Amino acid sequence: MTDRPDLQYGPRHDPMRYVQEEETLQAALARKLLGLSPRASDASTIADEVSDTLAKQEPDGAFGETTGETAKAVCRLFELGCAPDAPEVARGLDALLRQHRAEDTPEADDGENLKNPMGAHGRDGSLANEAIDALVIGGRHAETALRASIRHMADHAETWLKTTGCPWGVNWYMQTLWNARHVEDVEDTVVLGMRWFARHMDEAGLVGYMDPWGHVKTAGVVDHPLGERQARRMLPLVLRTQHADGGWGDNTFDVIRMLTTHGLLDGMKDLPPLPDDWAVERSVPAPPGDLRHMTWDDGLIWAHDAKANEVVGMSLDDGAVTRRIPLPVDKVYGIAWHDGLLAACQGGPWEPNKNLFLVDPATGAVRREVALDKVDMAIGLAELGGRLWIGDGFAFGAKLLDPARPEEITHVQWPGTCAGYMASTGDTVWHTDSFAKVMVECDRVGELTDWAEVPFGGAVKGLAHDGENLWALDGSQGRLCQIRRAA
Repeated sequence: MTDRPDLQYGPRHDPMRYVQEEETLQAALARKLLGLSPRASDASTIADEVSDTLAKQEPDGAFGETTGETAKAVCRLFELGCAPDAPEVARGLDALLRQHRAEDTPEADDGENLKNPMGAHGRDGSLANEAIDALVIGGRHAETALRASIRHMADHAETWLKTTGCPWGVNWYMQTLWNARHVEDVEDTVVLGMRWFARHMDEAGLVGYMDPWGHVKTAGVVDHPLGERQARRMLPLVLRTQHADGGWGDNTFDVIRMLTTHGLLDGMKDLPPLPDDWAVERSVPAPPGDLRHMTWDDGLIWAHDAKANEVVGMSLDDGAVTRRIPLPVDKVYGIAWHDGLLAACQGGPWEPNKNLFLVDPATGAVRREVALDKVDMAIGLAELGGRLWIGDGFAFGAKLLDPARPEEITHVQWPGTCAGYMASTGDTVWHTDSFAKVMVECDRVGELTDWAEVPFGGAVKGLAHDGENLWALDGSQGRLCQIRRAA
């Protein structure tokens, strides 16, 4: 790993076209950041967002019952360009301080405080990162609790600088400390954190199950050589997730700030565009229906038709449906084959009913039902090594179990976050990653073996592997595609 990874490719689409022409909030904020002429709609676009935020402000200036709620709203107003001396902002800062003083919080030296670094860091109370940000940006540097809170956060990095815990926490604290470095001398902790990122970040730009877009924001905030190194290491993921309009959806402002802070936008201007990761070897029409989640068995690609609530077996020759298996349960978020039975995973985002059903393909009868009480959020299913891998969208990994011994369930932490669709190659498991917006492959112990963009502009509705080839369901064009890594 070099300190400054070389730039090899540039974006596939001109990001400045998005910044200059689109009439979205992200584009308006990017134009303001770059000092470009605003479009006619910019003032009203930003004003509407400010109004939506201020609509939540109470007569006493607060934006909710807690310091955190008020701090988040004030920080949002700063992001939208509101000045610290704007009356509504000043009232919000005053309310934040009143709420902080009124809250019954433990002293920073209290052991319970250190057990919950997400909630408290201040030596004289519990100013969390949003409150520190609001007071720092708002110029309230003389407040008694502020310096102590910054100091405590910096001096107890061991409580939050780790790959477990909140997927956003480490990046929040890094950004807070960098913004606060002129109030309290904490740059050494930021340097410590950036070096920690450099050691733990893999080639895909992933660090454990953290949201990688937090790494992008941190790289854009930290105007330091280590911030530039992190920005360069995030470029492969950033370039692969760019939208056809040139932007990155709700992450556009953070990407543009990262690129411009470190001179990378100009640095990529004359580079060849990033080539596609995948090539379509051949394709067949997908049958009608709301198809999603796939698997392979007995020469057929199988997909769940959510509308008909059945699993259909499709020919690899022409996509024709040759088998149908009705499902006796709904809310299916993954299918696989296990010992000649169709395994269906019932779950979904925040769905309390989480179960695994083994279905007789000849009759559709449930042969076995396993409660997935130890799976926080069941999304995605594949079989590897004789066990079923159940994507856990909250624990950010997979729960492994043999249905014959469900009490022996174990957890594999894979690179990335929440699975969307999964496929087993026989040696590895691919999953589409809901946070990173890429595809990630890992081995049986969760180590990264490969990664790539999600083909079809992200419109994949299912993955399957036939023993030799990877197949993807193109939801945008209604086709089943055999794909391979492009040269």
